[in-house]
Amino acid sequence: MAVATGLRNNLLPWLGSGPLFTAVAYGILYLEAAFFVALARAIRRTASSFGEFVKSRNRQ
Repeated sequence: MAVATGLRNNLLPWLGSGPLFTAVAYGILYLEAAFFVALARAIRRTASSFGEFVKSRNRQ
């Protein structure tokens, strides 16, 4: 999540404080959360596929 970290470190101090700062900060948090949700789903899908593969190998 280097992009979100870069935004947080470089853009937020420049914005100062106020409604624009809050909107950008929440937008970055949303992007980070969406990234980790997608990552968790991909890991779960991969683990499930691998589990099915192992089961099919054990049946043979």
